[in-house]
Amino acid sequence: MKVLIILLLQILPDELVEEINAVSLDELDKRGLIIWAEEQT
Repeated sequence: MKVLIILLLQILPDELVEEINAVSLDELDKRGLIIWAEEQT
């Protein structure tokens, strides 16, 4: 299954992969599974 997902991500357009990443991050953030670091200046 992992190989199939990797192959799909390689053939999909970059815009679609970026959208998938954004949706995934949003979901992880909603569930509180991401700890965002403060911006360092």
